[in-house]
Amino acid sequence: MTYSICGPGVQEKCAQGLDTPPPQPLNYASQQCAQIFVDFMLDYPHEHKAMQLRITHLLKNLGYAEEGGRRAALNCLYLVVLHFPEVELSTKWGSLIFAATAARLPQESDPTAHQMLHAADADAACRGQCDSETSILLMLMHLMLMMHVVAAAPSYNLGS
Repeated sequence: MTYSICGPGVQEKCAQGLDTPPPQPLNYASQQCAQIFVDFMLDYPHEHKAMQLRITHLLKNLGYAEEGGRRAALNCLYLVVLHFPEVELSTKWGSLIFAATAARLPQESDPTAHQMLHAADADAACRGQCDSETSILLMLMHLMLMMHVVAAAPSYNLGS
């Protein structure tokens, strides 16, 4: 006989924890909440659609208005990339995470969140090794976005 402690009520409570990212800078409590959420996603069985909703919820929060909220979402997303099995990243989530973080790079104004995006982006590309065509496409997209960021940076006339 088996018991399931992960009923709909438990899943709703875990999901509620990420509905309102904290507006203050990333702190210990926020990091612990992110780790608990990732452990929940890894340790309990989820339907594909439920896992997709949880990951896309994190990706939507990359555009959260408060810097602290974006950092909290990035921290949790980074833990997803670090702890999820490579097979699952490469077949299901790696491309989605890479594309969302790469697309967010030119829009991010917070320097800390920008560095966190780079880290999540690079790890998603490395750990979620896709087939070669997808991998090349993702790397080219990242390069184009980085060139756009450099081209959009203010230029200074250092000449005479």
